[in-house]
Amino acid sequence: MGGNFAWNHASLPSVSPSAESFGPPVAEASDQSDEEHRGAPVLNAALRSSLSDAVDLLWEASEPLLRSEDVAPAAALAAQAASYALREPRPGWLDRVSDDQQLLTALAASLSAGPAGMTQDSRVETFGAGPGHPLVLARFREEAVRLAGAVPRAGSTALLSRARRPVHLNVALFLGDVLVYVQQQGLVDAPGVIAQRVTDALAEGARLRTTDDPHLIVVAHSLGGSICLDLMTRPEPPVRCEIDTFITVGSQVGLLAELGLFLHVPRPSPTSLRPVPSPGSIKRWLNVYDVDDSLSFLAAPVFEGAEDFRYSTGRGLLHAHSSYLNRPSFFLRLASHLGERRT
Repeated sequence: MGGNFAWNHASLPSVSPSAESFGPPVAEASDQSDEEHRGAPVLNAALRSSLSDAVDLLWEASEPLLRSEDVAPAAALAAQAASYALREPRPGWLDRVSDDQQLLTALAASLSAGPAGMTQDSRVETFGAGPGHPLVLARFREEAVRLAGAVPRAGSTALLSRARRPVHLNVALFLGDVLVYVQQQGLVDAPGVIAQRVTDALAEGARLRTTDDPHLIVVAHSLGGSICLDLMTRPEPPVRCEIDTFITVGSQVGLLAELGLFLHVPRPSPTSLRPVPSPGSIKRWLNVYDVDDSLSFLAAPVFEGAEDFRYSTGRGLLHAHSSYLNRPSFFLRLASHLGERRT
């Protein structure tokens, strides 16, 4: 009795290379604390928190990818590394390494040296072979190369768990916006406060058309795109205007349409998941999304005529959604796409 996705999640973006890009890729940017060690999730975890967190992340990322014959030696290495990290949460060599592979090499060297005071009957030392045994050290170095490669593929889950609160706040705020808008949606002849504000803006834009500046371009970020679409698909739109280019940015229009939350957007045929017509008042529709933005979705699989463009804000999961309109490159690419159609 919950949500039913009419187009079978067709609005969900992917990292497919066939997705049309909104201009060339941009350089990735990350939080200030990670700038020096970009692309090194294990090292960043160690620097932000402790070596124990880094070992946990490395194991969590690599364990599902291990072959059956690798589990026992890898578990032995993980146990040795975890024991060392508990004793040395911030070893002196940590500030001298610059990437994950260097961290793993330094950690292996520390394990091979053996902790001070470790006895022959230590559980960690006898779990597999002793940390000084040359075969174990060779195995660790072999595993280190493979495990370091596994982290970029699987490590994001562990990193995300540390960032749960800001992610939760972003999602909660978005859901709150949706619920408040639906609650205040109002009747066709008496729109709610939010709908009225957007209606007034559209009417003002249409009023400002001139012979020298005849194009009405609507840029709608996030839920703003859904509000505009809701207004334009009503049988009696509160404002009648022709939009030359409708630009949805980081928007959930496709998702909300799949869930049937637009009362006047038809559902697809049970035998065909073809897109439904876009509002007739829209001449051209550009939908820009970032795969790293968990609140952005595709529109083209759901609406005829919509054009999806993948854009990288370079800001990662936590900040992508609010970063599109803060980047000069976004507006340069937008101007380029608008110019292409008019020439």
